[in-house]
Amino acid sequence: MADKTVIKTLRIPQSLADSLVLKAREEHKDFSTVARECLARGLGEQGGIDMSVALADAIGKFPGTGESQAEVMKRYGRSRHH
Repeated sequence: MADKTVIKTLRIPQSLADSLVLKAREEHKDFSTVARECLARGLGEQGGIDMSVALADAIGKFPGTGESQAEVMKRYGRSRHH
């Protein structure tokens, strides 16, 4: 029998939320399912996602582009170094 679910509010960094959304889209799952799997994996429960593997490509990258923030910002405005 599955555990009873509860609703909790959790504040997470925008970059982590973006990574979870991207992971959910890639796996054709909803956000909550992916978040639960990641939490379960982080707590050592079976069936979760290894966050170090799941987020390895996303860390430091702009969502959807694969570019770093510095690479994206080069296209906008003037350079900080004159």
